[in-house]
Amino acid sequence: MSRALRAVLGVVLIVVGALYYQPLVAVGIGLVVGAALEKTPARLRRLLEQSVMVRSAVAPQEIVYGETRKSGVVTWYDANGDNNKYLWFVVTVCEHEINKYTTLWIDGESINLATEVDSDVTGGGTTLVTKSAFVDSDSTQLVKCGFYMGTDSQTADTDLVNSAPTYWTDDHDGQGVAYFWVRLEVDASVGGTDPDNPGNNVWAKGWPRDLSVTLQGAKVYNPRLDTTQIIDSTTSPITYGSGSHRVDTASTWAWSDNSVLCRADYIRHDRLGPGFVSSDIDWEVVATQADIADVLVDIPDSETQKRYTLNGIVNTADAGKEIVEQMQTADHGTTLFLPGGIEILVGQWAASSHTIDSTWLAGAMNTSSALPTDNAYNAVRGQYLAAHKDYTLIGFEPRTSSAYETEDGVGRVWTDVSLGFTSNEFAAQRIAITELKKSRQQTTMTIDCNFRGELVQLWQVVTIDLPGYSSDSSPSEVKTFRVTSKTTKTDGITTLTLREESESDWTYEVGDLATPPTVLDVLRGQAGPLPPENLAATTVVNGVLLDWDNQSMAGVSHIEVYASATNNRSGISFPPLTRTASESYLHELAEGVTRFYWILARAENGLVSTWEPLADTPGVEGTAGEAGADGSDAERYYVHPTNGTALRNSSSPVSINGTTISAQNTGNLLIDSGNGFLTAGFADDDVIDVTGFSDTDNNISSATVSSAVAGFLQIASPEGDDINNEAAGNNVTIAVVGELTIQARKTTGSSDAHLAAGSIKLYVDGVEVTSGNGYGTGSDGYTGV
Repeated sequence: MSRALRAVLGVVLIVVGALYYQPLVAVGIGLVVGAALEKTPARLRRLLEQSVMVRSAVAPQEIVYGETRKSGVVTWYDANGDNNKYLWFVVTVCEHEINKYTTLWIDGESINLATEVDSDVTGGGTTLVTKSAFVDSDSTQLVKCGFYMGTDSQTADTDLVNSAPTYWTDDHDGQGVAYFWVRLEVDASVGGTDPDNPGNNVWAKGWPRDLSVTLQGAKVYNPRLDTTQIIDSTTSPITYGSGSHRVDTASTWAWSDNSVLCRADYIRHDRLGPGFVSSDIDWEVVATQADIADVLVDIPDSETQKRYTLNGIVNTADAGKEIVEQMQTADHGTTLFLPGGIEILVGQWAASSHTIDSTWLAGAMNTSSALPTDNAYNAVRGQYLAAHKDYTLIGFEPRTSSAYETEDGVGRVWTDVSLGFTSNEFAAQRIAITELKKSRQQTTMTIDCNFRGELVQLWQVVTIDLPGYSSDSSPSEVKTFRVTSKTTKTDGITTLTLREESESDWTYEVGDLATPPTVLDVLRGQAGPLPPENLAATTVVNGVLLDWDNQSMAGVSHIEVYASATNNRSGISFPPLTRTASESYLHELAEGVTRFYWILARAENGLVSTWEPLADTPGVEGTAGEAGADGSDAERYYVHPTNGTALRNSSSPVSINGTTISAQNTGNLLIDSGNGFLTAGFADDDVIDVTGFSDTDNNISSATVSSAVAGFLQIASPEGDDINNEAAGNNVTIAVVGELTIQARKTTGSSDAHLAAGSIKLYVDGVEVTSGNGYGTGSDGYTGV
């Protein structure tokens, strides 16, 4: 028996003052639902920020189990090389050996460490990144990186030693520490340093703020793969292992996301865990429960998944009991600390072991038929670390029941859970379904039993066959209960604490699992807004014009537009390209650059819609076009300065300030209030962006409404009608980059046509250069500003 187990025994013996073979501690979801499922604010914050680099002199140590994404502590960083062209980061991931690296993340851009590098470094090593996003226009690979698994035999990295021998020496071997380093090189290519095209630079948005990795964590012992593990039998020992694993030889272990094996590893972790020794663990129970966790269960689309897996990060800043409870959320499990060995159990139904009737009673029997009000609920919602979202914390589809709500008569009452070691939507829903069903099992009992109570073991299921405890719907049917506590007193009376439980709590139908249209990045307590539709991309001069349809803007704050250099939404950059209330956006890009686009609607309360296109489908592709051969900007688009509307210079219809212009001549923007185009004139503070329009031909005098001259903005009105026919003081703003000539003219007759009763403001390159009333006085009706 280990020192740790002796310590627990000593404490419990004092508490129970009873026989040494009584159960010591039971920790599990069935006992403390709130403590196991509802995380502290500190725990939730760590889940949200686990892929963010930490710059701190002191940080808690962590253990990585299963597969997840995380960053770590910046151990060292420096700039060196000619003109400090290199920026170095060394990031410590964890202080134990890991199994594999799969992905490097530079901010939101992923790099496959098997296929987007010079050489496969998933098992460690040094390489250059070949992904185009990190290669400059001179074909220089700007990112070099190295990965270390945390073995006890690894040596110092030669690149680090050669680069910074003053700071990094051969003694910096990092044995037992999994870490990676990244060297970023300045983009010195012609395109990358062109001041007129800053977007061509690989680091146009600045140096990366976060570096992280997706990895497979700790290797764990599996008793099912150990030929030395045997079961003591009355006839002969039975071997149940069939492999090379050895319980105390870590070099024989292998990676696994089996929840039971990971929980067992933590309990006997000698440096970062409680430190129980191998002989304290009941390995036969571990093997049996690990088999249950590996059973394939059905999920939608005729697919299957393992019943329970565990993927996440143990932070040693939390107390050991809290960590055990956190890990148990992955399999709805329980851990029993017994003198005969520690039993690690998963959530499942067990057949009744005993029937308790009147012959068992030796004293008091107390019953509570309902949970305390603070613990009552009839709906379950919460979060999990989604693998398909690169292990970010998002909401699973909430589980509700109209029947439960009617039964309770108080409407919907939520319980909130966080599953920090669950990485799959359907796995999270299966746990939530069980929790929801348990909300109906509210009866608890304490029974004083005679010597028969000694037959019952902690966590067994028993049947109660006593008057008044049959099922309400079937009076002849007896109820089943889980034994959550057992105490034997000196007078021989055994007190059992029971909570109602039934086999149906642990069952589900595939149809019970909701397939979300997409998994939203928010808790699913309420619905998000309707998504935009019909996203399309059009190639234009030096850019991509995006158009879409907004279904409804009721309660919507704005539309967010995202782009990725690869056809994978995991590569999108944050923040969004724009937040707009319109139905178009011009993404200015260098000629020939291709991007993939997704958009969504964000409500005023922060909730978001599903993606357009959906998350599991490719993005909408767009490639920036080139200018015409003669240098003209045919088919060029311009962005409205205030509402984001894309103004188009072409012969096709275009909308300006919400009014459709039926026709335009190439090189000219024609706004004609006399022909119904802007019949109400300009409204207050309208802005027209006519960037790029100029009177290149200098022949304004020959212009007519029906045949406008390329190169100028013509504002026309019918005879005697002011263009701005609203009240004096209304403003019309015209913004331009470059040269612009403004003409106001009448369409018929000889009367003057006035530009406005209010003022016209002209902006060139963003600077107001003139403003005035601009009344026309000549018989030709032309007025210049």
